Amino acid sequence: MLKKYRLGLLAAGALLAAGTLTTVPAAQARDRISFSINLGDVALGYQDGYYDRDRRWHRWNNNAERDWYRQRRRDAYFAMRRDNDRDRYRRDWWNGRRDDWRFRGGNNGADFAIVLGNIVFAYNDGYYDHDRRWHAWRSNDEREWYRRHYGRTYYNYRHDNDRDHRRRDWREGRRNNWQF
Repeated sequence: MLKKYRLGLLAAGALLAAGTLTTVPAAQARDRISFSINLGDVALGYQDGYYDRDRRWHRWNNNAERDWYRQRRRDAYFAMRRDNDRDRYRRDWWNGRRDDWRFRGGNNGADFAIVLGNIVFAYNDGYYDHDRRWHAWRSNDEREWYRRHYGRTYYNYRHDNDRDHRRRDWREGRRNNWQF
């Protein structure tokens, strides 16, 4: 009987200690975080917030966060509130009616658009994004531009011919980093 009583006290003490350990660090961590934005996850920024790549709306945590994004991603920041945006391509993207929010075929002379923060590595026939999704190139010009500017993450063969075990393990979710 005494043995069961001691085991019960030990179990209760362990639960109490575990509860204390899980609540203290969370409160301390919350006090230390002042800036949290993942450039690869933000698709469109506005004065009042941003859309992530899954089309979810978020408010900026503070003005410094918004200003940081505006300065570094001028191509994807719009100096207006999102409800004032009348661009039909962006609105179609928000509503899930198109895969990309950019106008293809002539917007400011551009024939293609790449979200560089989202490409992990690329091949002749397409590329993988940070969510391990495969995308075919929209055009040969898009592929060639990426190959010239980001050759260190471009492989000059089709993705189904890649025999590198690190990239294969990353694609299949067994690794977090494909480089090492």
